[in-house]
Amino acid sequence: MDYSELFARARDEIGVPLKIVGVGGGNDAIHGRLDSGHWLVITDADDFLSDAAARCESEQDGYPLGWFVGVYENDSASYGVDYPASHAEGGCLAYAQDDDATIGDLPRVIREALGELSEHVRHCCGAGR
Repeated sequence: MDYSELFARARDEIGVPLKIVGVGGGNDAIHGRLDSGHWLVITDADDFLSDAAARCESEQDGYPLGWFVGVYENDSASYGVDYPASHAEGGCLAYAQDDDATIGDLPRVIREALGELSEHVRHCCGAGR
């Protein structure tokens, strides 16, 4: 499976278009924009995004790279440029991480992160924030 196939499947199952973006230092991540304006930022479970071929080869050798899916606020300090707020600035509202997830598990991990966002929103609203 390559990333274009995976992105098409994720769009069909979840309704969020995904794309690979450079995030600096020669590193990549996957970004998706939710209707709410929040961002999905997706990487390997413990590093930046690996090439799809390397990911599949690692899985065939019995070592899945897993997935990290964070749901981020839009960077309000970006002066009109849409981009996720940084993790260091508290931009991550919710996340899901599965260290053993395979390439095909990405839609499931995205759903888990979105479920965590729903819990976050309920908690903040319930606390009167």
